[in-house]
Amino acid sequence: MDNEAFQWMSGEDQVLIWKKTIRNWETSFCRVCGSTLPGINDESSMYVPTGLITNGDESLKVVHHIWADCKSVWYEIGDSGKQHRQAYKDK
Repeated sequence: MDNEAFQWMSGEDQVLIWKKTIRNWETSFCRVCGSTLPGINDESSMYVPTGLITNGDESLKVVHHIWADCKSVWYEIGDSGKQHRQAYKDK
């Protein structure tokens, strides 16, 4: 999602951000319930955890699987999404 297209409808004041000190990585979560929240991917895009999608999800399709080499041996990727051994780079 484009950073400029994203806006909080409510609860922005309850968002906490945890930054990993040895890498350029952070995650956002709710200070009340601990749920993972949307956050900034890079200067132009956001990530939105799929568990937060409540409308229109029946029309969504998995396009990419990242870090496929790190999945558990018992987990089977059963769709046509492109599998990336590590991170996905759109450039």
